[in-house]
Amino acid sequence: GWFVPGKPGMPLVFFCHGNAANISHRVDNLRYFNEIGLSTFIFDYRGFGKSRGQPIREEDLYMDARSALDYLLIRGWSPSRIIYYGRSMGAAVSLQMGLETPPAVVVLECGFTSLSDIAWHTAPISYALIGWLAIDAKFDNLNKIDKLTTPIIIFQGDHDNIVPEEMAKRLFQQANEPKALHLIPGGG
Repeated sequence: GWFVPGKPGMPLVFFCHGNAANISHRVDNLRYFNEIGLSTFIFDYRGFGKSRGQPIREEDLYMDARSALDYLLIRGWSPSRIIYYGRSMGAAVSLQMGLETPPAVVVLECGFTSLSDIAWHTAPISYALIGWLAIDAKFDNLNKIDKLTTPIIIFQGDHDNIVPEEMAKRLFQQANEPKALHLIPGGG
């Protein structure tokens, strides 16, 4: 993991990246957060970047995030001063962490309703032939989000080829107040 310090007294962004990435792919995000004064901690799940191992189950990713979060808590970061920020698959991880250790706010960027919904959207023929039984992970965000007790912000591009904006709208509809949905015109 990488810790990028920000201005004293400012919150920390606990960044959970997506499936097709590792921490080195998020340098622009880290730079942006740093420019506005936020500290950031980003980590790689097992099997991503230079982290050893291989994620076998959905729970493996949650265990990795719990360990990363424990690292911050041991160093004095209070959850009330942390923003859980998850992108794509990391949105599912961020949401789960928000349920377990409530932060100041949870931010989901291109969060999807469930892994089976994404599989159906991106590969409907394969999904119809193999079905959801072939998917070990569920990432059932739609059935979790209404249990979140902290504020939530959802960002979604309206031209995303992988996660359609309808999924963001469904997540938003299911989420508790306070909540915000920001659709990004032309965003992929």
